[in-house]
Amino acid sequence: MLDIIEKICSIVGNCVTFALGCAALLGFLLNRDKISLFFRCLRLAYLGERAKCLKESLGRIERLNYESKLDRSEIFALFGQVNGQLQSLIGEHDNFEIIRQNITSYLENPQMKRCFSEPKKREIVHSIYSTIDACEHESIMQLPKSKI
Repeated sequence: MLDIIEKICSIVGNCVTFALGCAALLGFLLNRDKISLFFRCLRLAYLGERAKCLKESLGRIERLNYESKLDRSEIFALFGQVNGQLQSLIGEHDNFEIIRQNITSYLENPQMKRCFSEPKKREIVHSIYSTIDACEHESIMQLPKSKI
């Protein structure tokens, strides 16, 4: 008798699980635009957080003066940090890879370090800012594609 009750409960449980699974799949199929919008919003939030950290580092670089010998080592250390932060954004926009390679060349090549200057620092910083803005703009423009 106990075996029969156990089998009945097992069959009922399996049927309920199957029905709930089918309902979930149907929900995903019928609401895929909304789900897609949700994941695009998550991607935009992730990009925003990465951009915020990157902008903080760039702000610290901007406050330092390359002409001051005391600030030079910190500027290169911060560019190393920015280089690492750019690594996670390379897939978002093509220019991030170009900028990262440019920074790497200044960090690793002693001859390039000697050519570095305050105007070059500002050029790199502002090219990163403009690439971040372009990337954020592209991501925001992709959001309305969904039919809510």
